[in-house]
Amino acid sequence: MHKNNSKKPRENKAKVATEEQEARALMKWVRTIGIKKYPELALFYHIPNGEKRNVVTGARLKAMGVMAGIPDYHLPVGRGPINSLYIELKKRKAGRVNKNQVDLLERLELENNRVEIARGWEEAVKIIEEYLG
Repeated sequence: MHKNNSKKPRENKAKVATEEQEARALMKWVRTIGIKKYPELALFYHIPNGEKRNVVTGARLKAMGVMAGIPDYHLPVGRGPINSLYIELKKRKAGRVNKNQVDLLERLELENNRVEIARGWEEAVKIIEEYLG
């Protein structure tokens, strides 16, 4: 009896970058290109709230003030009546914003901050350039 060991060809699906890959690409742009054009980007920073943590570390960080739903990035530089820029970075496809995040984003806007959800690092760059430009 002859066994057919041939495998079905895999569909050639384009890989979608993870949120971490998008974040690394954004920060590479900030550090190599963005800061030369916009010195204010020296103040641009990541808020590491989304990492998976064990229960003990999570409780310790919560006691220290970590708040779920806060956007990923903050640029504490005002423009006109706007106090600062917050960016929630999502991967280009299937990145979701949860209810807690939506509530916090709305609250930040009420306090005269610009708040944006960027789908991918290139969209984040456009938001930053428009804000600073």
